[in-house]
Amino acid sequence: MENNENNNLIFKSNLLNDKIVLTTALPYANGDLHLGHFLEYIQADVFSRTLKNFNKNVFFVCASDMHGTPIEINALKNNVSPEEFSESFRKKHIDVLKKYNISFDEFYSTHSEENKKLAEYFFEKLKEKNLIYSKEVEQLYCEYDKRFLPDRFVKGTCPFCGAKDQYGDVCEVCGKTYKADELVDPYCILCKNKPVKKHSKHYFFKLSSLSDELKDYILNSDLQEETKNYVLNWINSGLKDWDISRDGPYFGFKIPGEDNKYFYVWLDAPIGYISSLQHLLNLSLEDVKSFWNDSFIIHIIGKDIMYFHLLFWPAMLKNVGFKAPDKIHVHGFLNVDGEKMSKSRGTFITAESLLEKYPSDIVRFYISSLLNDKIDDVNFSEKDLINKVNHELISNIMNFHYRTLSLLKKRLDNSNINFNDLFNNLSDEDKKIFSNLLKEMFDFNFKFFNYISNFKHNLAVKTFLQSGDLVNKFIQSRMPWKEEDNTFTLSVSYFLGLLNLNMLKVLMPSTFDVLLKQYSFDNNFFEDFNVFLKNNNFDFDNIVNSFLKHKNVLNVVYPEIVYKKFKEEENIKNNSDKSKSKEGKNNSNKSEENKSKKNNENDNEKNDKNNRSPSSSFSNVLLKSALIVDVKKHPNADKLYILKLKVPYDELDEEYEKCKEENNYDTCFEERTIVSGLVDYFSIDELLNKKIVLVYNLKPAVLRKVKSEGMLLAAEFNDKLSLLEPEGFGYIFAENFNLDRKKVKILKENLCSIDDVLNSNLIVKDKKVKSPFGFLKTKNGFVKVDIEDNASIH
Repeated sequence: MENNENNNLIFKSNLLNDKIVLTTALPYANGDLHLGHFLEYIQADVFSRTLKNFNKNVFFVCASDMHGTPIEINALKNNVSPEEFSESFRKKHIDVLKKYNISFDEFYSTHSEENKKLAEYFFEKLKEKNLIYSKEVEQLYCEYDKRFLPDRFVKGTCPFCGAKDQYGDVCEVCGKTYKADELVDPYCILCKNKPVKKHSKHYFFKLSSLSDELKDYILNSDLQEETKNYVLNWINSGLKDWDISRDGPYFGFKIPGEDNKYFYVWLDAPIGYISSLQHLLNLSLEDVKSFWNDSFIIHIIGKDIMYFHLLFWPAMLKNVGFKAPDKIHVHGFLNVDGEKMSKSRGTFITAESLLEKYPSDIVRFYISSLLNDKIDDVNFSEKDLINKVNHELISNIMNFHYRTLSLLKKRLDNSNINFNDLFNNLSDEDKKIFSNLLKEMFDFNFKFFNYISNFKHNLAVKTFLQSGDLVNKFIQSRMPWKEEDNTFTLSVSYFLGLLNLNMLKVLMPSTFDVLLKQYSFDNNFFEDFNVFLKNNNFDFDNIVNSFLKHKNVLNVVYPEIVYKKFKEEENIKNNSDKSKSKEGKNNSNKSEENKSKKNNENDNEKNDKNNRSPSSSFSNVLLKSALIVDVKKHPNADKLYILKLKVPYDELDEEYEKCKEENNYDTCFEERTIVSGLVDYFSIDELLNKKIVLVYNLKPAVLRKVKSEGMLLAAEFNDKLSLLEPEGFGYIFAENFNLDRKKVKILKENLCSIDDVLNSNLIVKDKKVKSPFGFLKTKNGFVKVDIEDNASIH
């Protein structure tokens, strides 16, 4: 058995703490919960149940995030108050969470009196430490509606790619971020009139002054290495102060001493973790502060909100007298059939709609089988779900439970089984068989809970299924239906089945309840057994005696099949038909669909421009050396250059063979044009004849009416920009990710996106560029860059 003792949470001294506060990210009360939310809730719930399984004093809390511009907008559209609008979704959230057996001890609201007082407390304490200041900022103002316009109250044309009807923070077409006043032809979404620019006083949090403090926290915290490296990149690139105020009208808490200014939603939202705990325990502000500081704090979040939870949040906590989280676990996104969830493509699945086809425990099992301790995205496939449930869960686990109980029921029609007599009078051979099987099941349990406590849920599910293989092989080898006296075989199978239920209890709680009734057994036995597990102490005699304490004479309820196999074609077809129906509806109501898409998918102030998240996207990106042969200013943009490139062919290109045949190497290159925002950093002379790294297979984009066929890569640190410089020409590869002609052809045919580039997790180390697969190289040397380590690359 693997030794997990050095890196598991359950048995580690820091979790022998009397109090553990566990939280998930707060769902935004602006729409239904989708399947992506449950990637996190299921992971957290299985983790919470595991801790509680070992008598840990866990306080599992969450709340609906109730404030902000998107809620205000949609409340106006629905002609209801923001309070009523957000509360309606909070109630829906609570209902669907219960259906999935997500066992929060408290699911509260950020629009609460506790949260208001705590937000004001944080603000005043940060002011006392001179970490809050005010200054005048220029904003768009609608003279017709008499209000300043937050990012989501203004639309216009993207200043980079020219896409129309884009919100005032990020372009959904090219992915670029910008300020609202940079939009071309902006208009107010309420009245469609053109806004003017006005000055307004805003409050800022001095995040930039806390870099050293945050770096120390990140380096000494329990974080995944990917997360740690990424956040250190942000810190080393230079942190900017954070605008924590919004002008009214705004749905949120008023700033003390101000008539028409409110806290930005991201200030009071994470404080909701503390106010939810305070409400659960009915504590005063000072008492909840003491309780929080005496507890082990764990956050489970998605990678899209890392910037807030690993920078703003710990910076606020530490400077207000609350301790920063002890552990933050970050997970990736949930894709559907290899694509991001999208309503227009029919891949957007609400958590509740999936329950029309599958019991919640089936979804819990499948999602758990996907989850791991990395921050890479995972893929939901209904075909894979049905296959895994049919062939691994039902044919394996459910099969041996039903076989055991059915045979026992048949056996007990003739006579009873007295466990006490049986187990106390085992032959040496039977005792050895039983002891070996029990030790294996004990080890499976130990590994299972270790994996869960380290967020390796996928390995835990694999271990759980292996325990089923153990029992099935034992039953099959003994063939109790043929045994003259099958008392021993069935009793051992019954015992092993109970220990399998110990794992099922946290993974599929409703299924556990059903089977435990069929086993007709005392739930308290599991508490006794888990004491042995916690100490990793396999004691055959004492475990058996503990079992006998709870059950002496065997009796079972007549067994019933819990799950029948799902019909793959029927289920997938039903899903496909729904998608097609939705697609038809989208086509006939295109404008309405676009409107809905923006409201429900993109009305989210959490899309902060600094909030980039890593994933394993490097393998989608094809890089090549290129030479800048001409540089011109963009006629329609002050900050953009138009660069003409010469990109030599490489031995891996088919075109190179033609050059070789014709012995004409003078024309063995292609010409490309790219548009790049380098005007503020380099003169034309500095760029001319410069060798660069080109993203060769990037999908072309039109930027201010000029087609751009790729992008160059640069490293940035403290407003300094340095171009990546390859040694020699040709394709650029990583030390542990070599290219061949086949791979090059595939990557040329499958164009990558800007997201793939941004999420490739490239960093600077020792003046070279490092990827997840090692340092970047050409056939002549490395890719170099003259800038500090950990500079961000884009």
